[in-house]
Amino acid sequence: MKIAAVIVTYNRLQLLKECIDSIRRQTFLPNEIIVINNSSTDDTMNWLNTQKDLMVITQENSGGAGGFYTGIKTAYEKGSDWIWCMDDDTFLDCNALMNLHSVIEEEHTHQIGFLYSRVINKNRSINLLNRPGNFYSQNKWSTIENENAISEIDVASFVSILINRTTIQTVGYPNYRYFIYFDDLEYTHRFKGFKNLYIPSSIAYHGTLNQKQNYFEYIINGNNSFFWIRNLIMFYKNKNRSYLLKNLINYYSYLTRSIIKKENKLNKLVLSLKATFIGFQKSL
Repeated sequence: MKIAAVIVTYNRLQLLKECIDSIRRQTFLPNEIIVINNSSTDDTMNWLNTQKDLMVITQENSGGAGGFYTGIKTAYEKGSDWIWCMDDDTFLDCNALMNLHSVIEEEHTHQIGFLYSRVINKNRSINLLNRPGNFYSQNKWSTIENENAISEIDVASFVSILINRTTIQTVGYPNYRYFIYFDDLEYTHRFKGFKNLYIPSSIAYHGTLNQKQNYFEYIINGNNSFFWIRNLIMFYKNKNRSYLLKNLINYYSYLTRSIIKKENKLNKLVLSLKATFIGFQKSL
């Protein structure tokens, strides 16, 4: 069995070092570590050039979606049986991969679509943005009942997710046109019909977002709100319009408050309106 770890990185060298170090410390090691460098402009490339145990692919910055497209495609074409994906701000418990692998040995491998770790913050509290969930009943996230038990799930994020190569033959690769946000939701949404499992004994630490910060405030203050709005609409517009409307109202409410406070967000409003128009008019 050949397992490849895939990491996507952009201008976060210190985080990348910690992520790779946590992979190297695994009690059950992957056969290969593939790093997709989205043309980082810091010292990332110089450091990567000194690492002898990594396969490095540097490409034009195509966001997380483009990074995972390249990484999964590369690992698949190189014959990996399982592909373990994560962001560069993912830090892994030393038994994370071993506990995923033990499930593979117990299950009928051909039925598994993906396995997903328990994702928590560094203080060991639940990471609210990466909670395991089910989707098909309401076409939106609903968290599982018991986060301490192995459970079947429908969707997951690209944070310590182990993907079965046999399912890639059916679902294909991630949609690189998403660039960032909702690309993982859209991708894992395609795994319907396979057995997708949340494995709480496999622990990953994730997150540069302050958990006390409002999520919509975080999006608005970031550099990629255009993609969040556009992709939110493109994914949900034909699945759950009421859920979509709720998120749009929350987003524009926080954006309006920022403008009233004179936080210089008028340009963000123009960009958001453009993203909203494109989202409803087009598809990826």
